[in-house]
Amino acid sequence: MFFSNAYTVSPVCCPARASVFTSRYPHVHGVTRNGLPYNDGEIFLPSILRHHGYHTAIAGKLHYNPHRFDFGFDDFWTYTNEGPTPERGHIVHLRKKYDGDGGKWARKDGTCPWPDDPLGRDVGLFKYDKADFETEWITDRSIEYLRARAADRRPFFLFSSYLKPHSPSVEPEPFFSRYDPNAIRVPRLPADAKAVRAKAEGRLKRKHIDDERMLRVMSALYYGAITHIDEELARLFGELKRLGLADNTIVLFTADHGNMLGDRALWFKDFMYEGSAHVPLMMRAPGVKPRQVKQVIENIDLMPTLLDIAGLPAPEGMQGRSFRKLMTAGDASWKDRCISDLTSTMHLEG
Repeated sequence: MFFSNAYTVSPVCCPARASVFTSRYPHVHGVTRNGLPYNDGEIFLPSILRHHGYHTAIAGKLHYNPHRFDFGFDDFWTYTNEGPTPERGHIVHLRKKYDGDGGKWARKDGTCPWPDDPLGRDVGLFKYDKADFETEWITDRSIEYLRARAADRRPFFLFSSYLKPHSPSVEPEPFFSRYDPNAIRVPRLPADAKAVRAKAEGRLKRKHIDDERMLRVMSALYYGAITHIDEELARLFGELKRLGLADNTIVLFTADHGNMLGDRALWFKDFMYEGSAHVPLMMRAPGVKPRQVKQVIENIDLMPTLLDIAGLPAPEGMQGRSFRKLMTAGDASWKDRCISDLTSTMHLEG
């Protein structure tokens, strides 16, 4: 099922992710911007599932604080240094393989046309083997987990959390060169784009773009990153089917925020515009026929829906609603609006 009007309750990583796993708005769970811990007493989806007998795992980006906590995950493969087992992370893997030289977005020398620009410096060809890039590493860990679960009768919850197509604009080949920057459509930059960016201070310069060539190159890399994830998801879903798990597994694909991609001469997230707040949402569940759902969905609705489909009781305090009825017969009482909140984030890194 494709939900064409899905929105994040905050177009920033940490607030959005905490909302997905608590079904509560940022001003309630306390993570109103990146880097903040959640309020005391918040209960996250993996902990609830584990309480009901599920085995839980994450492969990839979590972005919760404090970093050392497991947040209800039995297995933890982080792409940075999060969680109780950072030695199982992507950064440690790179450092071991490349004798301490392993930067997670290491760029090959000479592949960035704008090394001194606050935004353009993000561009670059991944320095190491394609198989060691985070997108493929996350898929490898996810497949490793699925194979371990195939012989176990317990239900499981796997959070395969890809960073891409988030910044920086780094990809391995063939995705680095997959799309011709001159052949793609990009928004027309306004006449005052350079003047506006010139007035921006500090990190805000990373959120404005005033160079059409840079816009084309970074957009092409964004599309390349999406294609890379598409191919990795095909590999992951193929393994799910091969293991005989596909017919009894709910698969949900979404994102915590969008990217302006040059609209209004802006880049990244952190904006109350469609490009930043609108997110993809697709779901495959046993017995559900493919179709499009046009009603407004907030990402706080994901947790109650998953619990509803799984037949598990919902904890008190959730602010989202299950959209299970929308997936079958419809729901005449469904809401026609969403709330998205942006609190003191404009000074943060994109």
